[in-house]
Amino acid sequence: MFLNINKIVFLVFFLCGTAVSAQVDEKNIEEDKPIKSEGRKNDNLEQDDHYGIFEIGPYLPISIGKNFANEAQDQKIGIQAGIAINLFNTPALVGLRFTRFESDVTNREVLGNYKNSNVSTFGLVLGYHVLLEPKWRITSSVSVSSVTYNNQANDFEFVDSGTSLEFRTSVGYHFSKIFGIYAAPTYRLDFLDINAPAQTKDFLDSASYLSVSFGIRFVI
Repeated sequence: MFLNINKIVFLVFFLCGTAVSAQVDEKNIEEDKPIKSEGRKNDNLEQDDHYGIFEIGPYLPISIGKNFANEAQDQKIGIQAGIAINLFNTPALVGLRFTRFESDVTNREVLGNYKNSNVSTFGLVLGYHVLLEPKWRITSSVSVSSVTYNNQANDFEFVDSGTSLEFRTSVGYHFSKIFGIYAAPTYRLDFLDINAPAQTKDFLDSASYLSVSFGIRFVI
């Protein structure tokens, strides 16, 4: 888990550095040549435009709290993808999001005789898109998804399912109206429908994560 945290810190600083460098270079170029106001306007996303947002990139789940995911599993880097459109030419967004990652079992005495879980979510997103200036955007969202833990052993597999809630804020920098990069911290809660003894039910039927995703974003 500490290795994942180090990777997250490095990647966030790398993305921020890339965005700042790109902004400085663009500013220098703009100072050296004239800009047509109409052309610049057409290259920028207006707050009341009608648009769709598609993003994809790595997903880094970091388990927290007293639950099976934090104390008996080790999460690997996964993937997330999402698409959203704004409603009635307003900054309000509605869309869909998918995530997937793998967790290795590190304590079989707690979880039983299986070796890993493939964890995936798919569900509805509601959000709000804010344009701070032509190149910087912030999107806050909440999502409600179905979640599946596909647990695998050497000679059998079984599935635990439930509901996942995500609270997410993403910061994006756009090199043009349609293309940019983003980084997004997320607080996630998974609630599973598991039959377990009362003394272990709270430990096994929920999981919480502080996740980070980053990647590329297209606005159309």
